Amino acid sequence: DMKAGDFGLICAFGAGYSIGGALLRML
Repeated sequence: DMKAGDFGLICAFGAGYSIGGALLRML
């Protein structure tokens, strides 16, 4: 099963990836 730390890391990575993608589209 996934640990809380792994879940938080995946959430942070997913959020950063989607935000970064949105910023790249705005350029």
